[in-house]
Amino acid sequence: MYGWEDRADYLYQGNLRLMIMYFRYMAIGLLIWSCGSNEATNDPISSDSNQHFEIVFESPEQLNQLLKDSLIYGTDCEVVATSIGNKTALQITTTSEFSDAFVDLQQLFGYPINFAEAKYLSVHLYVPKESWISTLKFNFRDSSGNFGGFQEIFNNFYDHTDQWINMVVDLDEVRPDFQNWSGDRSPLPYTTLLTFNPYNAHQAAHSSIYIHSLTLSAEKPEGDFLPRLAISATSDTNVPYEINFDDEQLLRQHTAFRSFESSFQALAKGVADNPTMAIRIKGNDENKHIAFLPILDKTTGQAVDFTQVEEIYFPYYLTPESDDFDGSLLYLTSEHWDDILLDTTFYSDYQKGSWEEVVIKMNDLNLVRVKGENPVLPNVYELRLDINYFPERKNIEMWIDDFGWR
Repeated sequence: MYGWEDRADYLYQGNLRLMIMYFRYMAIGLLIWSCGSNEATNDPISSDSNQHFEIVFESPEQLNQLLKDSLIYGTDCEVVATSIGNKTALQITTTSEFSDAFVDLQQLFGYPINFAEAKYLSVHLYVPKESWISTLKFNFRDSSGNFGGFQEIFNNFYDHTDQWINMVVDLDEVRPDFQNWSGDRSPLPYTTLLTFNPYNAHQAAHSSIYIHSLTLSAEKPEGDFLPRLAISATSDTNVPYEINFDDEQLLRQHTAFRSFESSFQALAKGVADNPTMAIRIKGNDENKHIAFLPILDKTTGQAVDFTQVEEIYFPYYLTPESDDFDGSLLYLTSEHWDDILLDTTFYSDYQKGSWEEVVIKMNDLNLVRVKGENPVLPNVYELRLDINYFPERKNIEMWIDDFGWR
């Protein structure tokens, strides 16, 4: 899935490892770290134990050599050396929802890093205001192929853009939420590959994030560190409620927590002369689902009582080039999708080439229970609008604006 296994395995061949290690100590070890640090070392890239390291990108020349030697590389993203002001930075640029910029810790330090017992992971980073990268996750892989990661580990960007910021995470706090995605055991005790995993909320254009340094330490660093997570959006009342995408700060809060998502998501004004912001649902050959998914307890701060809702509505624009499809489905679910109601005939009269509005009365829904036994409507946690595409006909692009219920 991630497209890195062959490349990573290749890096572990003994002769290449010796060559890279030789270059690393002969070339990078000669650089003088002048950025300032509390650590007792002059090496910009160093580790004195398997629970501590410091990686500071000191100069474009140093970083370019790391990229050239594949000690840092990317999948579904471009990684290059650049400068922001007087700081060298690893620029990660992507159009993907998630992509990975890999740091080969085994090659850098000669041994894996024990994130299962390490304490504080801090990052010095920069996010441009125009960037749609709204959260930064970390993934971990060991030499046996075990692979996993955390959820949003840093996302407090939206009101701290166009400036260098410091962020730190207490690993003891987030380790209980670690998820293993591949393999039968956690890669944390013997991490060989660490990845920066940015979430891009607008996949119709490139977005970038910049990393200057990464530190793993036993003591919490001193300095001006932002809270690692933003304050989540809440609403005193969520019936009625409208997701209109137009409040810039609120939109950034929502994308930071991924409160609503859509297939191959994009966010834009001016679509077919629409003056306000809309969200895109788009299909491609890799889509299993083409859907818009508001996570209601994240969007409004609490589950929604749909016994008080009379109708669901949304304007939409379906591009003239879109394939035909067999209408849309609606899911209403309890927390964690333990209980699911489904209407397979939610709406079918979609028109192409102009902005139209769908208004569906709750009394007209044909909801059928497909999972669980507990009541769903009094506490709806997630709503999902699925496009029911025909086989091999996924070239569908729909924009939605002002999705709401009343």
